[in-house]
Amino acid sequence: MRQHHICGVEVRRKHLPAHWLDLILLLELLLPRHFLPAHSTSNCFLITQNISLLAITHDSNDWAWNYTATSEETIQKSAIVRKKDFVTHLKVALPVPTPFVSTPVSARLPLITLTGIIPFCIVMCFLLGLGLFHFRKRRSRLLQQAKEEEELHDILPHLPTRFSFKELQEETNRFSKLLGSGACGSVYEGTLLDGRKVAVKVLEGFLQRAHQAKDFLAEIATVEHTGHHNIVRLVGFWLQGSHRILIYQFMVRGSLDRWIFGPPADGSHASALDWRQRYNVALGVAQGLDYLHEGCEQPILHSDIKPQNILLSEQFVAKISDFGMSRLMQRDMHSCVMAGVRGTPGYIAPECFLHGSVSKKSDIYSLGIVMLEIVAGRKVLEFSRLNTTAIAALSADGSSAEEAWHLPSWAEKKWEQGCLMDIVDPVLLEESVTCSNVSAYGFDKVEAQRLLYIALWCIQEEPAQRPHASRVVKWLEGCEPNVPQPPHASNSTKPTTLRHSETWLVSYRTSN
Repeated sequence: MRQHHICGVEVRRKHLPAHWLDLILLLELLLPRHFLPAHSTSNCFLITQNISLLAITHDSNDWAWNYTATSEETIQKSAIVRKKDFVTHLKVALPVPTPFVSTPVSARLPLITLTGIIPFCIVMCFLLGLGLFHFRKRRSRLLQQAKEEEELHDILPHLPTRFSFKELQEETNRFSKLLGSGACGSVYEGTLLDGRKVAVKVLEGFLQRAHQAKDFLAEIATVEHTGHHNIVRLVGFWLQGSHRILIYQFMVRGSLDRWIFGPPADGSHASALDWRQRYNVALGVAQGLDYLHEGCEQPILHSDIKPQNILLSEQFVAKISDFGMSRLMQRDMHSCVMAGVRGTPGYIAPECFLHGSVSKKSDIYSLGIVMLEIVAGRKVLEFSRLNTTAIAALSADGSSAEEAWHLPSWAEKKWEQGCLMDIVDPVLLEESVTCSNVSAYGFDKVEAQRLLYIALWCIQEEPAQRPHASRVVKWLEGCEPNVPQPPHASNSTKPTTLRHSETWLVSYRTSN
């Protein structure tokens, strides 16, 4: 039995260095089968004490061979020549276990950094790609829209001047001076490069749709042809996407409501407009509306006639403005149906509430309301006059108390009672001259009666009973001096649609 004693520690072969494994294999092949384990302890001690000594071999006769670090070749020779039974003591170094070396933090930082940066870069690339996609899509849409608008601009050669937004910012001092605001937008004062003052109206509520841009350009192209002294002239426009701005000529006196519902806007005098000015304003509005309905190549429905949309020049000439709500209508059409009720509460014709039907007669109804306001010097709706008694009196059968808060109902009631002059603004009746029907304010009872008759005709329940604008002009000009008396609207036969509109207005007011 062959024995190999490893001095210092007993280990397995896999722990031995490669050259010792070769030595042991050589000994197993060349040496005899049997050898005696002699002098094991002393030999191990000797080997461990001698640094250069690698192995000691003893045979059965106690012959010994010492092998140093340079004696690998001697081992082979001795083994072949001697061929005795012997025991070999080998000296090997203990296997050095590989120590665990922790990676320093500084070495791990690059890995941690990469682990965080790579997902971040992926997400950022995705977001940038998505943003670029939407940007290019939006840019393509805007370019296409601009191209269509330019084509329309070429197709419609009669469009007014098209301003840039930068020009409008400079001309309005960045929209700093607000003149007024309404349902359609806000109006700002501006000055063109040539020194002309303009009113810049920023329209609101438009969607970014191509067909709406076409309709808008077609409409202002039509308005550009409206050359009438009772129509505010359109100077220019700006259009981009859903944004629209109209530039009108500036009216020094402002809107009519500032002159008939209180002290004058300029504060120059303590009184309101005199009778002659009021009558001429009513005539001017009727003439302007007649031009829109009959004088244009294509009839125009304004759809929002009210004092706020009637401007006054320096000489108090009335001019109809704000075509943001207007709609074009073919000559062979008597009316058009709109998706929703448009206009201002109090000025909307009753049929608009029921059917949404808008026609020339709808504008006539609004004209009649404005005429009543001019004569009475008060607004169509005055909720300050509304009390709980009047609200309680409203019932399903249409009966009510005297509704002073609703000017048309109150005026009709006065007409039924034979007190037509009670409708007239008390300011106009002050300081009256006893020897004449004319007061210090130029008030003329005959003209007042004529104007009130016309107004009551214009606000009739049935559109067919309302006169055309051309006939209203003739009545006011005196071409037809005898204006027929309007029919009485007694409480029992009061128009149901007007009653429904009043009930709706009461509900709206009390719920807000």
